[in-house]
Amino acid sequence: MIAGERTHPTTVFISYRRADSRPFALLLKYELEKHLQFVRVFLDTAEIQAGDPFPDAIRQSIIESDVVLALVGPSWMPRRGEQRRQGDDDWVMEEIQLALEQGKFIIPVRFSESVTFNDFEIPPSIQAVTRIGFASIPDESWAISVEQLVQRLVDKLRLKRHRTRNEYPTPSPSKGRTQPFSDEMIHQIVAYEDLAGWYVDNFNDPAKRCLVKEFRFDDFDSAFAFMKKVAEFCSVIEHHPIWDNLYNNVKIVLSTFDAQERVTFYDISLALFINKAYQRQTGRTV
Repeated sequence: MIAGERTHPTTVFISYRRADSRPFALLLKYELEKHLQFVRVFLDTAEIQAGDPFPDAIRQSIIESDVVLALVGPSWMPRRGEQRRQGDDDWVMEEIQLALEQGKFIIPVRFSESVTFNDFEIPPSIQAVTRIGFASIPDESWAISVEQLVQRLVDKLRLKRHRTRNEYPTPSPSKGRTQPFSDEMIHQIVAYEDLAGWYVDNFNDPAKRCLVKEFRFDDFDSAFAFMKKVAEFCSVIEHHPIWDNLYNNVKIVLSTFDAQERVTFYDISLALFINKAYQRQTGRTV
């Protein structure tokens, strides 16, 4: 093991009140796990299983956490002038109090800059949190603000980022001049029997178009032999897929990055070859 290397995931505990921050908590968990390597983002609705002792699980997770994100929505605490009902369990207050007692790195997070600590009747036991600066993530600048929060965690906890963009070779000028197919044309083409099983996706990028298909084999060796055959053909035509192999399953994504990651005749030709290669190897219809 490299000196100083972590042997367990960095734990991010998200404290939130379900009535006003649950959708944001789920989105933030997704964003942090997407951007950061080797992290565990604890969210009670996602982590605590049926039958688990809720209070014990919450407390243990805070104790084990490296950072606590306190989501401050409009109903985070009683508003100014409101009284907290006696006898009510307030898990959000207890989470913040325990995090302060444990000396945790705490970041208050708000999703509207109009929300301030002065809006609330804050119990003395958690007043210390009001002296910590907010991380603001408003809807209108979500991506930029999330990036700033991620960078703050990277700097403070010495985390590493996931690679978020694929690395491509130098674009080919000839491919760059290739005219991509229109959406209508792509859907007409993939309807042909020889291209059975291929479908169109954009992976949440409105400018992108890809052909996608999954192939299943009897075992890993068969899947690898198929990938090797396809790779040999790709080297000849100098056009390559993005693919993923899990045991006996191979998922293939085709687009022409030289043509703004759209579908061109290079992708159609490769998809045709891939279907034929699968048929020849397995004897199965596509």
